[in-house]
Amino acid sequence: MKRIYTTTLFLLVSLSVIAQDERYTLEEATQARQQKFALYFDTRFDLDVKISTDTNPTQAGFAGKYLQVYFDGQINEHFSYKFRQRLNVPTSANPTIFGATDMAWIAYHINKSFSFTAGKQVVAIGGFEYDEAPIDVYYWSDFWNNVVCYQLGLTFTYSNTKNTFMAQFVNSPFSKKAFENIWAYNLMWFGNYKWFHTAYSINLIEYEKNKYINYIALGNRFTFNHFSLDIDIMNRAGSAKEFFFKDYTLIGKATYQINSQWKVFAKGGYDRNNSQTHIPQHNEPNFDLNLAIDRFVLPGTSYAFYGAGIEFFPIKNKETLRIHLAWHSNNNRIQYQNLELGVRWKIKAI
Repeated sequence: MKRIYTTTLFLLVSLSVIAQDERYTLEEATQARQQKFALYFDTRFDLDVKISTDTNPTQAGFAGKYLQVYFDGQINEHFSYKFRQRLNVPTSANPTIFGATDMAWIAYHINKSFSFTAGKQVVAIGGFEYDEAPIDVYYWSDFWNNVVCYQLGLTFTYSNTKNTFMAQFVNSPFSKKAFENIWAYNLMWFGNYKWFHTAYSINLIEYEKNKYINYIALGNRFTFNHFSLDIDIMNRAGSAKEFFFKDYTLIGKATYQINSQWKVFAKGGYDRNNSQTHIPQHNEPNFDLNLAIDRFVLPGTSYAFYGAGIEFFPIKNKETLRIHLAWHSNNNRIQYQNLELGVRWKIKAI
């Protein structure tokens, strides 16, 4: 495993450029640099119905999923910025001043290809599920549900018409407080070819001081006319002995764009962690999260999820307003068939 760590660090030193973006698409980043200032209000609420397949009663109710504001724009030809704040996150769950702030960064564009970004930003981890905006995700992998994806740090970027490369140095996603002195070192490649797109990363992340977990995340997107297929493969390892698919996530998503207003999709995935001797889980005695190397997908996890959905955009050629219906389920001990009927709207206030 030391050889893997050394190789990763060597790549970080030798690659002097990187790409920032992140659950915030490259197209949006380009648009941000072309405008002086834009303020957005973005929210979503759903009618959730949980139909029990066991003896538990069916549950239903309206639920607000996201409530956020963000602004971005360009100061001049060299500087751009973005700020996004969630308003529906309880303060008690985010004790630091930046707890409910997803992004607060400023970027310096040396020229059209090179840039440097500082501030709170998305941790550069590969995969298209990870890269998707949370407000657009209806059901998810165990990794997506638990990973802490926004951290303070630095990013260096190189991009051209086909590729974006990034090298990133940020606080570790496993950090629980300021000045914990644990870090994440990330390399990422976004490829944008005619029918093939990538969201690949190599990540070396401290979960305790001088203790590392390594990610290799390969996000693959194949596009053919109105159809696209995403295949995400992530391998996580705390040692060379447990390197090959002892702790991993696999995700597949197929999307068909019927026309400018209608879209259908199906998605499924599997999280597995068999990398350590079983440690007690949350509902077992003597639970101690610190015993686990992977604290996002705990040892003993074997989680499968699956579902499908449809999206309708009433305003032609604009995604300002979306109506969605999604069905999904999983292999939890207490199983539900979940239905979500909801609305998401994104308003450009200024």
